[in-house]
Amino acid sequence: MPELERDDIEALAHAVFGPKCRVLAWHSLEQRDSHSVIFATLVFPARVVVLKLADADSTRPPFAREASIQQRVARETSVRVCEVLAVDDSCQRFPWRYLMMAHAPGMGWRDGLARMSPRARSSIFRQLGESTAALHTLDYPNFGEVDSTLPQHGEGNPNALASALIARARRRIANPAHADLCASVIEARAREFDMSTRPRLTHEDLNPTNLLLVPGDTDDDWRISAMLDFGSAWAGCPE
Repeated sequence: MPELERDDIEALAHAVFGPKCRVLAWHSLEQRDSHSVIFATLVFPARVVVLKLADADSTRPPFAREASIQQRVARETSVRVCEVLAVDDSCQRFPWRYLMMAHAPGMGWRDGLARMSPRARSSIFRQLGESTAALHTLDYPNFGEVDSTLPQHGEGNPNALASALIARARRRIANPAHADLCASVIEARAREFDMSTRPRLTHEDLNPTNLLLVPGDTDDDWRISAMLDFGSAWAGCPE
């Protein structure tokens, strides 16, 4: 994806906030061939936003899907996530798809842990467990991608989870030989997945870069300020 100029970002800001909105500052957080992530400070209104953008032909899942999951998490759990401000996968107004979110304050997981007291670390790991468990309370009718345009695998099927895992592996593993190997391992052990009959939301990309932390008033008072990036989330096994 080509690098965006200030005028590109300002045009998008106008579409969301109106013609008076201006871009005060911006920089790229991630730039790849088919997508990018941009941090921007706006005025009129004063907002700090994060933009996810992808080419029209990008293989990334629709941003509307990610936004819908994130909004459900915000609505139905206590897990802190970034506020969704705008989303458009149509490419009708701009030559790229986008998801605009309010920026969440905080530092990275590793940086935060390095500053914490042992008691604070114990508390933050407990918070992480509670947040993950809260995600797992969100149920879905079928295993698979949270997207009605893709095949799903119903609870009535005794091999529903195994089938969903195989389908997911084939979509996400670029090397066909590796995808085949993964599928063969799952198929050989399909009966071991029969006991999993509750499709629940699983984040699937809960790594240190997707967790933000903020300190409180004391050395022992830290909290998770945001869980980021639900682009890989799906209706899987909560165990």
